[in-house]
Amino acid sequence: MAADRALDPRVSHHEVAIRGRTYYYIVGTPTEACKDTVLLMHGFPDLGFGWRNQIPYLMSLGYRVIVPDSLGFGKTDAPIDPSSYTFKSVGDDIAQLVRGIVPTGKIILGGHDWGGTLVCRMAVWHKDLVKAVFAVGISYTPFLTKYVDLAELVESGAEPYSGYQLQFRGTRVEEEIKGKAGLRLFFSAMFWGKTQNGELGFSLTDGLLFDKLSSLNRPKILSVEEFEFYVNEYNRHGIHEPLNWYRNKRFNFDDEKILAETNSFAIDIPVLLVKPTGDGIITDKEMEGFHLQFSQLTIRMTDSTHWALVEASQEVNLYIGEFLETFEMLRP
Repeated sequence: MAADRALDPRVSHHEVAIRGRTYYYIVGTPTEACKDTVLLMHGFPDLGFGWRNQIPYLMSLGYRVIVPDSLGFGKTDAPIDPSSYTFKSVGDDIAQLVRGIVPTGKIILGGHDWGGTLVCRMAVWHKDLVKAVFAVGISYTPFLTKYVDLAELVESGAEPYSGYQLQFRGTRVEEEIKGKAGLRLFFSAMFWGKTQNGELGFSLTDGLLFDKLSSLNRPKILSVEEFEFYVNEYNRHGIHEPLNWYRNKRFNFDDEKILAETNSFAIDIPVLLVKPTGDGIITDKEMEGFHLQFSQLTIRMTDSTHWALVEASQEVNLYIGEFLETFEMLRP
């Protein structure tokens, strides 16, 4: 798909106001009869555009595809208040968006990164909407009865790989990354651009390595057109609002505590998790958590980094296609 997604006649562009927020989304409609509907949610630092290699594939299989820019990103509104970015709050908005297109019945949800966690949460909060879930490159986020701050988890060594999230929820990133020039440095780091010596500008333990940013080359996984599309879309709001997804931990806990206390978070629907082998944030211990929550869990591995949707798009598409085919065969 072209970077602006305007060249595919099967794709239409929309906006909808939900609880005072405007969401931008696209709808891809298959040329043949529509067999079902798939919603795709992205994470950070991404856009609905991150699913560009999966949207045509899913349409070719006969699925209608709904792809929003999530709250804080791209053409969707970007509230200042971090409490607006909880999984429940955004999930409620997205459920309402879907119901404007599919008034009754259940659909399939797919997500990557924060979007994967979001759709798994939606399967808990909106059981009347969700029949199956697939997620790529997500870590397990447990339901807790006692709040534990991220700083404590990182400093104790329980989650050393989450150090970057401490940086993201602070102020330095938005102080350093300003305007298109700053965003070019930011995306060069986040999409694995390297210096001439092969050094990266980002690590899971430290976040952005500011002393390396000016020496990074453009990431190989993005074309010039794709790279500039990300820069231009993020320049609409700046970086502060998208980073609110890293400032919502306490608000998520407040929403979800009742689910942990009542042990009401298990999901008894088909779930596919695609784990990139080069995504260091997803540990074997976290995979155990997924098994506890999802009773119908399928796990597939892909030889890629976190950006599997781009780096291993054919493999990811194959796994999604097999999952959907199996799911359709099992339906009564």
